[in-house]
Amino acid sequence: GSSSAAAEGLKNSIASGLAAACSKTLLAPFDTIKTVQQQVIQQEAGGKALSFGAAARLITSRPKGFLELYAGLGVAAIGAIPSVSLYFGVYS
Repeated sequence: GSSSAAAEGLKNSIASGLAAACSKTLLAPFDTIKTVQQQVIQQEAGGKALSFGAAARLITSRPKGFLELYAGLGVAAIGAIPSVSLYFGVYS
């Protein structure tokens, strides 16, 4: 009936929200490094890009160290979780 469809939708909504949070958490360091690489290209007159390792060292040399790779994760997750949850909760 409709109650089982609603329960299925809620289950899919929760699962997709958790999946979005996991993917954002796993990919956050790569996004941060990519952003720093792009920022350096724009600031440099010659347009020379930082290597992946050089960008990672630059980020982790900041005051919070390794945690700097996850800067902005909270905002990204807060934006992604509700939208993904709603989409998959209604879609199924």
